[in-house]
Amino acid sequence: MTYTLKIIGILFAAAMIYLTFLNFKRRSYGKKSFVLWLLVWLFFMFMVTFPETAYGIMSGLGIQRTVDFFVMGGLLFFSVMIFYMYISVKRIEKKVEGIVRRDAIMSHEKKASK
Repeated sequence: MTYTLKIIGILFAAAMIYLTFLNFKRRSYGKKSFVLWLLVWLFFMFMVTFPETAYGIMSGLGIQRTVDFFVMGGLLFFSVMIFYMYISVKRIEKKVEGIVRRDAIMSHEKKASK
């Protein structure tokens, strides 16, 4: 990997760490999410800086090219994130449905009592 790509990757990870910290300070998410994303960006920065550390894992999996390894890792990571987001959205939908149902029942009861 060329030094230019390493520098770009490190700068990107540093910018994402900064944005993660800013959103944590704005209370956009809690400590657990902050630590998770901080670890993700630090891992990204480490892998960009020292890509040869992945060679042992790659040889065990039979992967020849480093790019293939990172693409597969990225797909796995984003698949997990999408599944987590799907579950979160479904949970929020149930809560909203319960609130709307309760509000509709109370509104109907108020009209019926008049």
